[in-house]
Amino acid sequence: MQEAKVSIKFTENTEKNIIFDIESAPFNRQSIIKHQKKFPDRMIMYLHAGKGFPLVERVHSTGITDSWFIASDCFLVQQFPATILFSAISVESALNHDSRLYDLRKKEGWLSLGKAINAAKDTGIDISDLIDKNGQPEFVTLRNKIAHEDVTGYTNFQQKKIRDPKDINEIAKTWRVSQEPALKHLKSSFYFIKKMG
Repeated sequence: MQEAKVSIKFTENTEKNIIFDIESAPFNRQSIIKHQKKFPDRMIMYLHAGKGFPLVERVHSTGITDSWFIASDCFLVQQFPATILFSAISVESALNHDSRLYDLRKKEGWLSLGKAINAAKDTGIDISDLIDKNGQPEFVTLRNKIAHEDVTGYTNFQQKKIRDPKDINEIAKTWRVSQEPALKHLKSSFYFIKKMG
């Protein structure tokens, strides 16, 4: 760790279309379509209570699929850290609303992601989508790293040489959490929730 002087320059927004017009820009239409094709699956979850019509879960306060769709939307516009955080939120919420963990939640209150996954494992819920091939809770580890901004090893910056250091777009593309772990997190949460249903 080293000391560094920090300075901040405040500027007004400009009307440049840099985030729309450049092909790799997050809000470029073709870029969104390209990212949507990488994982096109979606889900609709219903809550069955009583004999009435099933209630679409997105309009309920559980927030399971709502958080997952936010994660998916973030992936489409290349906001990869947010993809990871919101996909983790959807899993945490799904577990906290699962009837098999009801007694534990009633006793201890809201269960953190790691605690909920451990409790799920003890209850016999299949958590294979949330652990790596060595049985480590990679899903939780990555979420925690993103939450605490400890992203060493998950960014593109050291893996790609910038062709022109003056090209701000090239720098912006490389200095961030990469797409691969975000897509993996999004898929893991989707398949885990799908199995739970």
